Amino acid sequence: MSRLFKTSICYLLSVIISLTQVLTIFFGGEVKAAFYIKQGGLNSCCFEQISGTFQKSNQYFNRFAYVYSDKYFKNSASEYNPALATMSLCLDISSFSRKDTKYNRINYKNQSKNVNLLLRELGFKDVRVNSDFRKKPNPKTIGVATGHKKINVCGKSYTLIPIVIRGGYYGLEWASNTLTGAKGNHVGFSYAADSVKKFVDEYINKTNDIEGNIKFWIVGYSRGGAVAGLVGKLYNDYCDICEQEADFFNYNKNISINKDDIYTYTFESPKGLDISSDDFSGKYSNIHNIINDDDFATKLAVKCWGFARPGVDHKLLNGKKQEDICRVKKILSLMCVNVYGDSGVEYKADRFKTYGFNWFSENISTQSKFLDEFLKMFASCLFDGRNNNFKTFFRKDVKGLRMAYFKHEQTISRLAELLLSDEDFIRSIGSVLNKKYSKFDLFFKAVFSNSALKNSVMEICDDVFAEYNLKADPESKIGEQELKSLKAGIGDMLICFNKIANYRYFYIFLKNLDNIVSSHEPEICLASLIDEDPNRDIYLNQMKNIIYSF
Repeated sequence: MSRLFKTSICYLLSVIISLTQVLTIFFGGEVKAAFYIKQGGLNSCCFEQISGTFQKSNQYFNRFAYVYSDKYFKNSASEYNPALATMSLCLDISSFSRKDTKYNRINYKNQSKNVNLLLRELGFKDVRVNSDFRKKPNPKTIGVATGHKKINVCGKSYTLIPIVIRGGYYGLEWASNTLTGAKGNHVGFSYAADSVKKFVDEYINKTNDIEGNIKFWIVGYSRGGAVAGLVGKLYNDYCDICEQEADFFNYNKNISINKDDIYTYTFESPKGLDISSDDFSGKYSNIHNIINDDDFATKLAVKCWGFARPGVDHKLLNGKKQEDICRVKKILSLMCVNVYGDSGVEYKADRFKTYGFNWFSENISTQSKFLDEFLKMFASCLFDGRNNNFKTFFRKDVKGLRMAYFKHEQTISRLAELLLSDEDFIRSIGSVLNKKYSKFDLFFKAVFSNSALKNSVMEICDDVFAEYNLKADPESKIGEQELKSLKAGIGDMLICFNKIANYRYFYIFLKNLDNIVSSHEPEICLASLIDEDPNRDIYLNQMKNIIYSF
């Protein structure tokens, strides 16, 4: 078969697939991700390079571009690969939980459809998701997808196993972000990481054609990123222990795992590794944390409590020249216009303002620096009643500060559950506040009188829970004992409210809230990665061909 004939066939197929997608969109069917051969051959063992689109979770058919190659796994995992970083975020975005578009509701059995589709398009087989991915999320669930494929690297055969940890639209799972525990690694993230590893290890043991050399591709965004980092750490630790104890983790087959083959990419992830008792610098160089330093989520759990991310941080946007940021904004705009039909997500961190309060601190001129100091204040003042001096909170004992928070974390976690699980609870708060308080009434009470603030908040609690219980299902109602416990916890935290150290920070935080919240959008991270990707032009061309639909 001549080369010209092959090229013509490939071109004809791509045209047919594109037309099918367009017709499918207009007639309301399901969108299937397409792939286009860009160079080299395509067979069951090796994808030289392909590009196409995948569907992000939404009630509409919103699609994003991707570019993939098995060659991303040629070099050591410790070597940061910009192309693999972009593709890793694409893969994780496909794992975000999705709505049932037919009935405009959540069908929990259908949550993993997008990631299943993309993994199969990339050549992975026996794609599996854990049971948590198919049921209603709660603070102890974690969604994860995996599969496997054979790849050849420099004449050597490997089994590539993706570990895709759900990082978006996971509802009540978010509540576990508040559970740091009294000591050790972040409890909420650690529990989830152990669950992920157990699922993947069982998959390896039960799948017949997984043997020999293994390469892991571990990805996660936000909470999923924190979990992914700890999963990467677990496999790194496995490699260390395996040299001394071959039966560690009890694999029932002959497999080989090397640190150079554990490719871990996390995005906008909180901190979950306890480093207060050890030095982890440089130990996990194959874990790459891509973070936007203006993102509030990346500052948690706070550093002054002894938390860090395992691995190496790669910072986006922060410290960039204005022309670089403008270029990323253009990519973001192109992406959102083609995907959502409007500008949608915007990069707003450069709009941060101090509103005249920057005189009381050395430097809070940027959103990133402000968030660092705001969280230090929050962690040191709000959860430590002994602190009455703004100038001394930086010298507080790490263990003492974490224990002070630990006393309140069950209250915070329960409030997070209520806020995430029940719209009636949120409406009850809004209703009570609108009836009794102006926009900044509570803020000014906090400035001038701690006792007035506490009395108002206790009154709000009584009214909110009373109104909520009138609407809630019997099994969801807040009982008298639970209400008493919640009020006691909230009251204890308010006693620790240090008006001298806090009110300026909270004012600036509230005034910049829209900018701060928007910085966590995955599209901003993706646009930044595309700008640094060697396949940038392919991404841009692919995005121009995406047709917005609804």
